[in-house]
Amino acid sequence: MKSLLTDSRPPVTRTVPVAAAGDAAALVDMLLHGPVRRPLAHPLSEPRYWLTFWLADGTTLGRPYFVETRELMGGVVLTEEFTRILERYLPE
Repeated sequence: MKSLLTDSRPPVTRTVPVAAAGDAAALVDMLLHGPVRRPLAHPLSEPRYWLTFWLADGTTLGRPYFVETRELMGGVVLTEEFTRILERYLPE
């Protein structure tokens, strides 16, 4: 897995939706079935994505996803496939 610290792409500062229904369903499934552990402390320099979830009731939930540890803030540990799906939506 590549590190965002050495990534030559500029930071994304706009919304990048996961447009494919299959990808969105796969991400949700990984979130629902990912193991949960005690949340880790993360240094400010650790690469992260900010994820915003638009929920069916009209509310949103935002959480950082730490790429190196594959942890969604709160202690949900995700697979490398989760990162691969997200990175398909980032601009080159």
